[in-house]
Amino acid sequence: MRKFAKPIYEACLSTGKLEKLKFKDRLLNVEPGVEPELMNRENYSVSTPEYILRQIIYAVWIFLTLCGCFYIIFELEVVI
Repeated sequence: MRKFAKPIYEACLSTGKLEKLKFKDRLLNVEPGVEPELMNRENYSVSTPEYILRQIIYAVWIFLTLCGCFYIIFELEVVI
């Protein structure tokens, strides 16, 4: 795989292609993202009441979706 990727990588680093990687005259720098277990609701400034309301809305949405799916399945069973 490396022998196929190396020419592509080197072609991207040529002077013409290198200019396309710039944004506001600075080279773009890509860094790894944050670990998912480090992302907490406190980091996104979500208050406790808002967090509870979101969880309730999410639970109701899931419940209604499941009820709708089962209703459709039972109605199809009657038709078939």
